[in-house]
Amino acid sequence: MQIKTPELAISYRHNALGNRVTKLINGQVVEQYLWKDLTRLLVVYDGQGNLKQRFEYTLGRTPTSFTQSGQRYFIQTDHLGSPRVITDNSGNIVKTISYDSYGNIIEDSNLNSKSRLALQVD
Repeated sequence: MQIKTPELAISYRHNALGNRVTKLINGQVVEQYLWKDLTRLLVVYDGQGNLKQRFEYTLGRTPTSFTQSGQRYFIQTDHLGSPRVITDNSGNIVKTISYDSYGNIIEDSNLNSKSRLALQVD
């Protein structure tokens, strides 16, 4: 898949299972993704191979926490497994997400997040 603007060419590579494994901007690798299976993203690396995020799972296929920039965050989900609240180690809310009845995000308290997939809290 590729998205082009006058300034950027953003493309994605997928593995045989259909999981996104690489994100490229103007032909340069900017992110790589390591998956356990079809639905469990384990690790996100930057373009130089440095760890950006690591996801932890308990039961099921929904991550319960992730580590980003050395800080661990916890994900509280609704009955469908959609992330609703992200807290830090101290229990402080760092992000909230609201959805409409069709699962579309209608409110995100951290619009500076660079990726919904990665649940970034920058």
